[in-house]
Amino acid sequence: MGLKFGIHLMGGISTESVNNNKTILDVTTGLPYEEGGRVWHAGDIGLTNMHCSWMKNGFMSVNTAVGAGRAFLRSLYQQYVDWGIDFGVRRGPYRRSKLTLDEQRAMLTLWSMAKSPLMFGGDTRQLDDTTLNLITNPTLLEINSNSANNTEYVVIDFLWYRKNVNGSSVDSYGYDSIDEWGRLVPDPERWPSSTNGQGFQQVSQKVHEMGLKFGIHLMGGISVESVNNNKTILDVTTGLPYEEGGKIWYAGDIGLTDMRCAWMKNGFMRVNTDLRAGRAFLRSLYQQYADWGVDFVKLDCVFGDDLDRKQIIAISEILKDLDRPMLISLSPGTNVNVSMAEGIKEYVDMYRITGDVWDNWNDIATHFDVARNFAAAKEIGAKGLHGNSWPDLDMLPLGLITDPGVRQGPHRRSKLTLDEQRTMLTLWSMAKSPLMFGGDTRQLDDLTFNLITNPTLLEINSNSANNAEFPHVFSGKISSIMHLPDSRSDLERQLQKNKPEKIMMGLTAMKADEAKLHSDVRSWIATGKRGEIYLSFFNLNPFSTRISANIGDLFKAVSGSFQTYRSCDCYEVWTGKDFGAVEGAISIAISSHGCALFILNCKP
Repeated sequence: MGLKFGIHLMGGISTESVNNNKTILDVTTGLPYEEGGRVWHAGDIGLTNMHCSWMKNGFMSVNTAVGAGRAFLRSLYQQYVDWGIDFGVRRGPYRRSKLTLDEQRAMLTLWSMAKSPLMFGGDTRQLDDTTLNLITNPTLLEINSNSANNTEYVVIDFLWYRKNVNGSSVDSYGYDSIDEWGRLVPDPERWPSSTNGQGFQQVSQKVHEMGLKFGIHLMGGISVESVNNNKTILDVTTGLPYEEGGKIWYAGDIGLTDMRCAWMKNGFMRVNTDLRAGRAFLRSLYQQYADWGVDFVKLDCVFGDDLDRKQIIAISEILKDLDRPMLISLSPGTNVNVSMAEGIKEYVDMYRITGDVWDNWNDIATHFDVARNFAAAKEIGAKGLHGNSWPDLDMLPLGLITDPGVRQGPHRRSKLTLDEQRTMLTLWSMAKSPLMFGGDTRQLDDLTFNLITNPTLLEINSNSANNAEFPHVFSGKISSIMHLPDSRSDLERQLQKNKPEKIMMGLTAMKADEAKLHSDVRSWIATGKRGEIYLSFFNLNPFSTRISANIGDLFKAVSGSFQTYRSCDCYEVWTGKDFGAVEGAISIAISSHGCALFILNCKP
C-alpha cells in the first residue's frame, strides 16, 4: 500500500509488570539484564510514586538514571523495530465527530497555516465524503507541506481598551480602561482574563500554544484622558515613578495638547519625545506589551496625513532594546508617497500606503497607482527594522465582516464580487503586500477560504522577485466573452496562440490615444524561485475587455536584456486551464473588474 506503520504507546512501564516483578531483557545478549553481580527486575526500575496521572493503575515512570531502566526501554523499542514499526495510537471508533463543518474547516485551516503535523484521528475504513474532502484538500496539504512563510499573526484591532456601551464611539471621551501609569489596558468586561493586571497575557499564551504569534492595534502618543488626569509616568528600570531634575514627571508634562490625532481629538495626542520623560513613557508602554507576550504592533495615527517621524523613530529604538522581538506596522496610509516612506522605512517592518480599504470597487481600484509607484521605487522588501520593510495595501475585507463605526459584528458578507475579490488578492500578492485577513475566521465560506489559501498567491506573495507593473499590454473592448464565433471551447478561445512572421525585439509601444483609451487596463509581472514568470492582467473597465501582451516583451521586463522568448508553457490560475506552449502573444478576454493570472515557463 506504500504507507508506513505506527502504534500508540504509553510512557514508562506497566504497573502490572512492576507488581509481578518481571525480569528485564538485555537485548545485546538475549539474556536477563545483569549489572553489579545481580539480575535486575521491573520492581527495581519502576518509580511507584510517579504513576501516569490519568492511568494510575496502568503505567508509571521508569528510573532512567540506572542502567537497568535504560536497558528495559531499549528492549521495548528493539521489539517495535522487529515488528516493523515506523512511527510510535488504539481506540474505538464508536461515534461521529461533534464538530460542525465550519469548526472542522477552521481547525484544518489553522493546523495547516501553522504547519502542525496533520494526524487523522478517525477510522479510515468508514470515511464519509465530507471528511475525505477535508483531509485530502490539496490546498491545505500544499500550505502545510510547502508554504514558505508560515508565521501567522493574530491581531486584535481597534479600541480593545474602550467600553462597549451606549455613548462609546470612535472619538468618545471617558470610556477607556487606563492603569495607574496612564497606559491603556483591555476593557475587563470584554476581556475577563485581563483582570488583576494581566492584560493580554492569557490571550497571547493561547495564541502561542496554537503555533501563532499575537499582535494588537495601538494609537500613537498618549491618551487624552491620561493627560487630563495627570497620570504618573513609570520608570521601568526602577518600577517607581519617573524622576529627573529633582521632580516626578506626569502625563501632563509630556502630552502635546496642541497636536492631537486629527480623527480622534478626544482620544490621543502626541508625546514630546524630546523629553526623557516622554521616551520613558513610551518605554513603559512597550515593555508592558512585551510582558503581555505581544509579537506585533499596528501603530495608528503616526503616518500619512498624521506623520510623526520623531515618535516612530523613538518607538523603533525602544523595540530594539526589548528582550522580545516585536514587529511594527504603521497606519494609516492616507496621502502617503514614496518620499515619505524613504524617511521611515528602515525603522519599521511594514507601513500602510493607502487609506482604509472597505468592500467597494473604488477602494480597490485606487490601489493600482500607488502599488505601481512603490514597486517602481524599489520599496518592496527594502531595508527595514527586522531585515525588510513592506508597503502595505491594507487588510482584506473578505468573508463575513461589519461596517465602519459599528460596535457589534460581524453581520454581513463582503460586497465585492468574486471577480473583484480575485483582482484584490492577485494585486496584493503581486505587489507583495502583507496579507491580513479582515473577516471572521470562525465562519469561512468555501469561496473565501479558497481565495485566502490559494497556494499560487501565497507563493507569489512570499517568494517572488522583480515585482512590478508591466505596462506593455494592449486591449480592446468586446461585447461578450461567451459568444465568440469559434468552434473551440470558451477557455481555448480566450487564450490565442498568435504566430507572427517574426519575433518582436524590444518592447511593444502603445499610441498615446490608445494608452488613454485603455488606461483602465493594468498588468503586473514577477519571477518565481524556479525561473517561472508570473503575469497578471487586470480589467478595471466597467465592460469586458480583451487584454494581450507579446511574449517578446516579457524577457526585457524581467531581465533587462533584448534577448527574447520563443514560446511559453502557460497555465492560468483562476480558470485552472493549462494552455500548453503559447507562441507570439498571450491574449485573454476578461470580465469587468476581473483578472487573469498566468504561470509561464518560457523558452528562449
